[in-house]
Amino acid sequence: MTTIDINGRLADRSPLQALSWSAGLSVSFTLIPPLLAIAPDATGRERITSQGHLRLSSSIRRVLQIASGDRLYMTAARGGGQLTICPVWIVDEFVEQLGHGHIRKWAS
Repeated sequence: MTTIDINGRLADRSPLQALSWSAGLSVSFTLIPPLLAIAPDATGRERITSQGHLRLSSSIRRVLQIASGDRLYMTAARGGGQLTICPVWIVDEFVEQLGHGHIRKWAS
């Protein structure tokens, strides 16, 4: 879990460190709303900052409907070398739907 600042910088660097991604690494973004997949890409236009942070552009933040201070859920797939980001409000909506009886349908 992390927050995003006004410039799109993700606060938590631990998923990047778990993937052994360091400053200057070129990455590419694959946007499949409400998910964002990030992977190393030698031809990628985005880079890990010199401080080891990941920044999301304003256009990506707009599509994901996230703003400064919002919380994001991040998963690091070590084997695949991919980071996946999802706004927490999406996870909240999913859990809420489970609470409205949908979980019983899946369990049967």
